[in-house]
Formats: sequence, structure tokens, C-alpha cells
Amino acid sequence: SGIRFTTYTELSKVIRGSREGGLAAGESMAAGFAAGLFSALVTQPIDTVKTNMQSLAPGTYRRSVFACFKELMRQDGVAGLYRGIGPRLCRVPLEQALLFMLYERYGRLVDE
Repeated sequence: SGIRFTTYTELSKVIRGSREGGLAAGESMAAGFAAGLFSALVTQPIDTVKTNMQSLAPGTYRRSVFACFKELMRQDGVAGLYRGIGPRLCRVPLEQALLFMLYERYGRLVDE
């Protein structure tokens, strides 16, 4: 969440430039999409380790996040940390595009 909001905030500053006011719907959706894409790419390795630790037999990785990470890297390299990212890249950026567009729209309504 922090990654998404920080990325969105910085992207919206770039898009807005010196213009006053909020972003247009398409602009906020584009910034939200990019923020979702970036956050999905950055957090995928953490989620892959977490999912492996939750779904495997107890003790497989000695209940250590680092041991799980090391084993995934040994078995499949960096690509192993990004296993399953396809569906996530289809879902997260679209969710964030919609979320931030609505965030901008309803934020303006509340401010008025």
C-alpha cells in the first residue's frame, strides 16, 4: 500500500506539472495503473516466499524466511521469485487504476 501511494503521488506530480487542481480521470487511471504495476513487480518476490512457506509441509524451510528465499534462488534463480506474476500483473494494475481514479474523484467531492 505504501509503495502504491508513494508511486502514485510522485507520478501524479509529474503528470500535473505546474497545473493547479487534480488529475483528469484518465490521468489518475494511468498513474494508478503504473503504481500498481510497479508495486506488483517489487513485492512479487516477498509474496512468492510467503506463499511457499504457507503452502509447503511444516519444517520444509525450517520455518525461516531466509532459508525459503535461499532455496528458491538455488532451485530456480531470480525467475523462481517471479513465478505466478502473470495473473498478478493482469489484476493489480487494473485494480489500482480504478481505485486511484475513484480516490481522486471522491476526494474532490469531499473537499467541496
